[in-house]
Amino acid sequence: MGEPALDRYPNLVLERNHLLEESLRLLDFPEVRFGLASNTTLEQSRQMALSMAPSFIHGEIVQLHLETAEAITILEDGKDLILRSVKDVSGSVARASKNGLLTGQELLEISEMIELQRIAKSTVGSFGDSTPILGDVAEQIPNLDEISRQIGSSIGALGEVLDNASPGLEMLREEVRRVYKELELALGLVINSPDGVESLQDQVISLRSDRLVIQIKTDHRHRIPGVVHGASNTGATLFIEPITTVDLGNQWRELVLEEKRETELVLRDLSNAVGILSNEIDCGIRLTARLDFIMARAKFGSKLFSHPITIQSEQNDNSLVQLIQARHPLLGETAMPINIQIGA
Repeated sequence: MGEPALDRYPNLVLERNHLLEESLRLLDFPEVRFGLASNTTLEQSRQMALSMAPSFIHGEIVQLHLETAEAITILEDGKDLILRSVKDVSGSVARASKNGLLTGQELLEISEMIELQRIAKSTVGSFGDSTPILGDVAEQIPNLDEISRQIGSSIGALGEVLDNASPGLEMLREEVRRVYKELELALGLVINSPDGVESLQDQVISLRSDRLVIQIKTDHRHRIPGVVHGASNTGATLFIEPITTVDLGNQWRELVLEEKRETELVLRDLSNAVGILSNEIDCGIRLTARLDFIMARAKFGSKLFSHPITIQSEQNDNSLVQLIQARHPLLGETAMPINIQIGA
């Protein structure tokens, strides 16, 4: 008779799982997971390593070893798939798919992730027939060069929206700067006037309630007519927008708001583009993370074993497992290597 239907025996399932977890603990398998995770680059592949569990399916085990062997081929050629770590962008992509507005920094991080996908795809592809399994994974990574180009042409290295991101943005920003300088000059005239010299607490221009103001002594309030936008904690100073600069201040604020709307429009268009391609971006992240996970296994295993583990398949599930010059993963080269053969 075969194995009993475990779903009919919940206690048996619990006991089996407990024994498996206890066995893995005694074998230091959780520590091995952490060691493997330290060789990953992406957050998704790190989670794959930390949640890794032994397989008991022969075909799956053979597949895993073939993947790792191909990754070793890449390492032996002096290459790697992921050259640097990037922030996990899954949350940003998910928000964009729900019509959320992304910041310039978030869009830049998505572009960097897409660039890593391109590097991984290109690197594996360059090995051709020598890495057929990894090549098949890499081939499925979507080409997202166009959205990456759009982000790169609109977002700067610090996540700022560039002047040339839209036809009217550069002109608006020039106008904002021009009017701001006029406003500064007008406030400077007030500061340096006889009433200003006598009435000012400090000869500086401040920003209060999104308006440019000067600091007037409270008991000299009547000397500089204007709009009060706040007071100091002690009440000894009032932040006043002189009446002579209100119109210019209004013009500056209107331009600032218009520039902000134009900037948000650029971010909105790019966010919508990311949202439309969210499935493709997520697919690329998963596949790239899988490649990174496989490469991590190769890096970790190469440090531990002089020779790869071999599995020889025979008929009737009679398989031979050979560990040649194997060492405990946590002991590394300080341990005496041993050969182990496990027959059917």
